[in-house]
Amino acid sequence: EIGFLAVDHNVPFPVDKKRCDALLFDKEMLLFVELKKQRGSWLPEALVQLTDTVEFFKENHDVSVYKNRKAYACNKCHPNFNFSYKEYMQDFRKRHGFILRISTEIKI
Repeated sequence: EIGFLAVDHNVPFPVDKKRCDALLFDKEMLLFVELKKQRGSWLPEALVQLTDTVEFFKENHDVSVYKNRKAYACNKCHPNFNFSYKEYMQDFRKRHGFILRISTEIKI
């Protein structure tokens, strides 16, 4: 069974922090999700929202108990990503300990 928590507008956060849209979870998985529907420069904002949410969660919970830790930045207006986000993904994993996926769909 997979749990769902709507994070944005439902979870109290520090005023200076951004929130992602949702968290999917079970006993082995944490999956943070930021959904976008815009063209242009959408990824930097999505990464800030995911970063702030992941770090806030890590301050309050032990994430090491979750074997599968991912963050998804999704944008349905960009079905075809025309360049690699490898550097973003490597940096996110190194700094936060979560695999970053930039995609139009979420794979569990």
